[in-house]
Amino acid sequence: MKLLITGAGSGLGRHLHERLGGEGLTRENASALFKTLPKTGVETIIHCAASSRRGITSDPLYSYLEDNLFLTQRLVSLPHKKFVYLSSVSVYPDTPGPHREGDSFPADAAGGGVYGMTKLMSEAIVAERACDPLILRPVFMLDRHSRPGNLVRILTDADPELDLSGRSTFNCVTHSDVETFIALALKKNLGGIYNAAANDSITLSEAAKLAGKNPSFGKGLYTVPVVDNRKIVAVCPLFDKSSKRSIEQFLSRQKPAR
Repeated sequence: MKLLITGAGSGLGRHLHERLGGEGLTRENASALFKTLPKTGVETIIHCAASSRRGITSDPLYSYLEDNLFLTQRLVSLPHKKFVYLSSVSVYPDTPGPHREGDSFPADAAGGGVYGMTKLMSEAIVAERACDPLILRPVFMLDRHSRPGNLVRILTDADPELDLSGRSTFNCVTHSDVETFIALALKKNLGGIYNAAANDSITLSEAAKLAGKNPSFGKGLYTVPVVDNRKIVAVCPLFDKSSKRSIEQFLSRQKPAR
């Protein structure tokens, strides 16, 4: 097998599976694939699968770790030549930034709570045990398969229900941006860590104006980590853009063709 993409049932994994082909790993076929893959191996693994649930308590913690940590351990043990791991900017601490790929910070300071911590732990597993590892730390990724959080609801729903305040900030790129970089990275055999991010962030209030919406905002506050994207821009210049531009690209694709 040349290519295995995890998380192929939704989000970026689904987008990449549709665009790049290969075998898609989902909850439904994981058991069968893990019976055959240790024997056949795979040339490239693109690991997108993860649970993004927030507010995890002690009761479902093991199941959460299975999705966000133990699956990574199983995947790196498969015979492979290249491993691409989709991490998150949530690994960065809640400090002003801008955060760079080579920064060192306390392991218990991940700003994304349990989610950020398990992402950082998975990065450590990939860096230590995977063959020819490439780690991406993406921001919020927009596309038709994006999970329906506050930002997506503002852009797509006629009357969006929100729990975040308009002051909440997001840094946005698209699934297509990440797809382009991964294809380029595989062609050039790039490794290491890259912040997959736009040049800046945008507030939910600003995003609502772009979408022509006037929603009732909630009280929650999310602030995206400020990251340095110069490393990825040097290799893939399409990341040299604003979050506003990413949202405009997303909105243009939602308009029905005439």
